[in-house]
Amino acid sequence: MKSLALLSAVATAALLGTSVVKADVLVGSDGYGWQLFPETLNNYSNPDRPFWDNPSRDVARPNQGGPLNIGNFLAGPYRLNNNAKNPDISLKLDSPKWWGAATAVGGGAFANNTADSTIHFARGADDSDVVSVGTIVVERLMQSSDHSKYHQLGVYNADQPTEQYLLSFNGSTAFFNFDDYGWTNWGFYFVTFSGTYYMDASMNTADKDVQHFAVFQTSAVEGAEVYHVGVEDMPSGTQPPEGLGDFNDFVFTFRSIAGTREIPGTPEPASLALLGAGVVGLIMRRRR
Repeated sequence: MKSLALLSAVATAALLGTSVVKADVLVGSDGYGWQLFPETLNNYSNPDRPFWDNPSRDVARPNQGGPLNIGNFLAGPYRLNNNAKNPDISLKLDSPKWWGAATAVGGGAFANNTADSTIHFARGADDSDVVSVGTIVVERLMQSSDHSKYHQLGVYNADQPTEQYLLSFNGSTAFFNFDDYGWTNWGFYFVTFSGTYYMDASMNTADKDVQHFAVFQTSAVEGAEVYHVGVEDMPSGTQPPEGLGDFNDFVFTFRSIAGTREIPGTPEPASLALLGAGVVGLIMRRRR
């Protein structure tokens, strides 16, 4: 039985091809990378705290069960609007890593300038046999903003930024199929009342060079990466308490459903099973 299972697996692999698939990988500027989640949040006197760790104006204050920014929502206790009808909610993720610098770098208007203003996701090189194609699945988790009615999330081609598509959510879920476009490098953009913000902040319509996306990696398994993203819809320098922002105005997660560009017309699962069974059948007939 073990040899049959192995033969079936080999037959299936032959039908699918042998290329290795990698999912979307975040690419940023030199000097930035994945950072460990802070042991304590809301330490606002620390100039080297993560750029997203700021007070929030649209959720509960500390003396009301808050405070609350994207970090609290992902990994700690969270109370939305201090409303009894909205129970405490938190994803309680196990120390997700965040993209940025461990200590403040450069200048800028804020001492805690640990944000990388130029980031995007890469699917691989066009001349590589490990180019990822297929679909991303985006799930909207929370909106905590007075301006939610203005919110729109889209994707753009980082190599040809004029190629942009707004995501269409069915309930809380949206999909984008890269098979139809062949993008290699891409990013998210966000439309709100104060402007349009891109993962490459130099493209922002306002607040240029200020990062409005906080990206967290919650699964680093190669080919099965999962990311959580918090977006800030207020312009930087907002009056206290937010300042640089709480990055909880629009929170979503996404993962890739990957494929391989070099294999056209991959069989459907049912057809694949029949083909695999046929190959094994031929092998058994030869043995008889």
